[in-house]
Amino acid sequence: MTNWLTKESNRAYVYRVGLAVIALLVGIGFLTNSEGVLIAGLLVALLPTGLAVKNTTTKPVVLPESPPEFA
Repeated sequence: MTNWLTKESNRAYVYRVGLAVIALLVGIGFLTNSEGVLIAGLLVALLPTGLAVKNTTTKPVVLPESPPEFA
């Protein structure tokens, strides 16, 4: 499972879907507000990074070319 979570797009998916499911469960009354906050906190704490939703993208990363070396 941890190998699956090392891919950035998979982490972004888990965060987006996981947080939406928690909000839905609170909204329909399956979870209380306190339980929703607790489970969301656990989701964020147990996954590799806490800011994956904000800092992930499914676009490939293009690194700029390095500047030429001067002698």
